[in-house]
Amino acid sequence: MITAAQRRALVMLAGCPTGATDYALAQHGVKRPLLDRLVAAGFARQTTDRVRRGITLDVPRFWITAAGRALAAPPVAKRRANKT
Repeated sequence: MITAAQRRALVMLAGCPTGATDYALAQHGVKRPLLDRLVAAGFARQTTDRVRRGITLDVPRFWITAAGRALAAPPVAKRRANKT
């Protein structure tokens, strides 16, 4: 079972086809320890981009995995049997 905050983070990642930086996610209230837990659970993965803007920076980028995408999907409502 995942928390509401984890689900919200996964929904955000699902909407980012090129992944999202931890800075961008932090702007939406997603903290780094939560991202680390999602990576450890296999619901997200992390890569590092090297950015050169006068100085070289290593920028972490997070991506959703297939397992995370399954959890981010809205729950399917159960259909009631038609009693006739």
